[in-house]
Amino acid sequence: MFAAGTTFPAQSVARAPLAHFDGLIKHMGEEDKRAVIDVFRMGDLTRRSTLTIKTRDGTALANIHYHPTTALLEFLPREHMKSLSIPLLGDSNWGTVLQFSVLLCDENCENIQISDHSSTCIVEIVDDDAFPTNKCRPNTQGEHAEITMRKRTLFIEFWKMALQDKVFRNGVKKWMIVDVVHNLYYGLTLVVKVHAINLVVDTKNSMLNAAPKAQLVVIAIFLVLPNILLHYFDYRKCFWKVGGSITKRLSSNLIIKFMNLSSRARIRINNGKLLVALKI
Repeated sequence: MFAAGTTFPAQSVARAPLAHFDGLIKHMGEEDKRAVIDVFRMGDLTRRSTLTIKTRDGTALANIHYHPTTALLEFLPREHMKSLSIPLLGDSNWGTVLQFSVLLCDENCENIQISDHSSTCIVEIVDDDAFPTNKCRPNTQGEHAEITMRKRTLFIEFWKMALQDKVFRNGVKKWMIVDVVHNLYYGLTLVVKVHAINLVVDTKNSMLNAAPKAQLVVIAIFLVLPNILLHYFDYRKCFWKVGGSITKRLSSNLIIKFMNLSSRARIRINNGKLLVALKI
């Protein structure tokens, strides 16, 4: 088949080993203190390899739900696995399933390739807190769990949960300030209108008759300019996300909870009620 004396070039450089996670999803509980992520390499293990691994926020936030981690993994010759421990930070705030990502990066890579299909591991933290706060935790466990609590108390606990959100809390503060300014403007208009009526009716008052045109200009300014500012603040209310932030949090947690249920549990859920809940 080949002529005598034919030579073939030898492969001088062995192909770099392939790095990948042991799984695409890691399930953890909020009571767990650490998430241990295993990274494997396959192929030629005779040489040393290095690569960078780091975390990225999802619904779980760094320094709130977990400790952000960036590390350089070093595989020694003949070593096929390395583990990274990521501290988890438990809290008492309600959620459903919180997620953050662990990524294999090509920064400071040496003698290694990163798998295209398993270069990201999703860490899911199952929240064990009750909605809206732990004060509303059911008195029994399982599908027959019941909550014995007054509606007023439940409403108060919901507000406590909502005010834990920074965007919602700041928006409520701005909204309350604008409402106070509205009330002050209403009182100012009463005073100005009474003065304007006296200016027209009481023609014998020397103080009122002094520079009536100037007084009318001042009255117009007091009535018009604050009204323009208040209309602008009312327009800005749409961007303070008072209703949107808490609705987004409830809807996203509800759909995440639904997606993490078993197929048997999903069948038992009324889809109509689920859609209504998502539109609230």
